[in-house]
Amino acid sequence: MKTSVIIVAVIGIAIVTLVAGFWLGFRPGWQMGLMTEAAPRGVVGMQLGRRIDVVGADEAKYYFESQIDAGLMFWHDVSESRLSPYLNTLTGTEVYPEYEKYIRRLAQYRKANPSPLWDPATVAEVDANVAGHDAELAKDIAEASRDAKKAMDEVVSNYAP
Repeated sequence: MKTSVIIVAVIGIAIVTLVAGFWLGFRPGWQMGLMTEAAPRGVVGMQLGRRIDVVGADEAKYYFESQIDAGLMFWHDVSESRLSPYLNTLTGTEVYPEYEKYIRRLAQYRKANPSPLWDPATVAEVDANVAGHDAELAKDIAEASRDAKKAMDEVVSNYAP
């Protein structure tokens, strides 16, 4: 009887430990690794956007600008995370200091070139369209947008003073 109780207890503890380790460590680390990839994609968007300036293609440039903003907004979460000091280990890549050079370039670009996604007329138009369909959703989106813009602006002010 005692042996079976000990075996069940050890198996139970192992399962709880595995679940806790995944939930508190591996899972957030994996998500953080994916978020850090937004910075290099933002730099690619910045470079391609400059090339498209010569030829045109407003819609493509708008997309690339959104990638720049995503890189800045996600970096705010990355840098504020309690896992931030462990990102190199968790992702298997050199996040710090290598990715900070990407963020610095994105921040300098964004400081010199305001995002078209945050143009007040465009934001008001989107808000009005959403509010026409779902007023509660419009409030949620407006709040999330304010938080995202604040995060992006904070990264820009930290990396491109």
